[in-house]
Amino acid sequence: MLSVLDNYLFDNVDDISKQIASDFRHRRVAKGMTREEVAERADIALSNVARFEQKGLVSLKHLIGLAMALGYTAEVKSLFA
Repeated sequence: MLSVLDNYLFDNVDDISKQIASDFRHRRVAKGMTREEVAERADIALSNVARFEQKGLVSLKHLIGLAMALGYTAEVKSLFA
């Protein structure tokens, strides 16, 4: 299993995606960024940020953009390394 996913104690995709979304929201708030700011930096629609944070639903392309907007480019690049 990918070491980055080892921290998640859930066994199903829905629970893991919701936890990742929750972690993303906490990091966004800790950096003092609004959803609007992240959406603009990631060049995606605000509705995509909201859907991700609320439901854990996001495309891979948008997830990468959101991670980069928060400054986590290296972490994304090493996901499958």
